[in-house]
Amino acid sequence: GLGGKVVIRWTINASGKVIRAKVSKTSMKNGRVEDCIVRQVLRMQFPKPKGGSKAVVNYPFVFAQQ
Repeated sequence: GLGGKVVIRWTINASGKVIRAKVSKTSMKNGRVEDCIVRQVLRMQFPKPKGGSKAVVNYPFVFAQQ
């Protein structure tokens, strides 16, 4: 099964659109799953960052084997 932690780093522009996303750290070692997470993050829309500038996010996605 799949298990591990994938940390994705992404940038949100002033309008709330994700303009860049990449895997910054992973213990999963499954490129297909990691690429899928990056693609989904790139499709996300967020509220406009405070201050009208861009925002950078680092977020861990944790998967547990069952």
